[in-house]
Amino acid sequence: MKNRVRVLLIPLYFLITSTVVGREHNPYYNITPSAKNIGNAYIAGFDSSSSSVFSNPASAKFTKFSSSAFYTDIMNSEHKIIFFSSGYKVLGTIFTVGFFQSYIENIYKTIITPSGEIGIQGQFNYYDQVIKIGVQKTLTDYFSFGFSYDFFEKRIDTVKGNGTSATIGVVFNPSSTLDVSGYIRNVIPTQLIYGNKKENIKPYVYLNIKKIWGANEIYFEIAKASHLMSQPTRSASFSRIFGPLKLISLSIGYREFSVGNKKRSGFTYGSSVHLFGFNLHYSLEKSDYVQNTTKHYVSFDFKL
Repeated sequence: MKNRVRVLLIPLYFLITSTVVGREHNPYYNITPSAKNIGNAYIAGFDSSSSSVFSNPASAKFTKFSSSAFYTDIMNSEHKIIFFSSGYKVLGTIFTVGFFQSYIENIYKTIITPSGEIGIQGQFNYYDQVIKIGVQKTLTDYFSFGFSYDFFEKRIDTVKGNGTSATIGVVFNPSSTLDVSGYIRNVIPTQLIYGNKKENIKPYVYLNIKKIWGANEIYFEIAKASHLMSQPTRSASFSRIFGPLKLISLSIGYREFSVGNKKRSGFTYGSSVHLFGFNLHYSLEKSDYVQNTTKHYVSFDFKL
């Protein structure tokens, strides 16, 4: 069993730590598809609901049906972000579909007037949206495979770009207390096309580990962006479920990441209520926005 773990971890480690030249189309703006993920230091590689279509499509795990929804905003409601997904299990295979949209409305166009002053010349809108279609198959008792295909579109004023991409993922369960998740976004050659201009998009690689210890769960993640000078993002979190009915869970996470050339770090906190397949998630973290230094998130998912 240990050899099986090594076979999966070694190639993923080299993929993550190697430098990849190019740009990765990551429209999620460092926001994961669930408040639960944010409370777990943004670790999303073990989503068992339909929201797995946004991260590792191999991690979907439900009997009949699943749905999820998440809405949030940035900069005091100026920048709005929406995630929605649903999934069905048919003849042992899980099919999922997801929709993501990020948009800002009524952005002022500015110009330099002849007198050298800054003037306003109308307004414009910005949006970035992705439609994802995923499939998951459990191949053995300890190995699952997933694949999703993405259709994305970006518009800034009158400039519009679109393209397609794909994500592949695996989940390896060497024991009942250890899970390993790995997935690669933009695994096929991908381009974002603006009219007659094309922009190459390169992969983004994630490796996640989950250790279960009684009512406790410990998560680790390392992710490597495709930008030439980017540093890996490292995350860790601790979660505990309470009570004989396992209705409430609490989590705390810590992550190190980069914004441009600056290294950042911070803690996240989360809680969830679990009742008859319905899960309500809440999380919070410190925000850099000066008018609101604490950011709150709420999402839900449902599984049958």
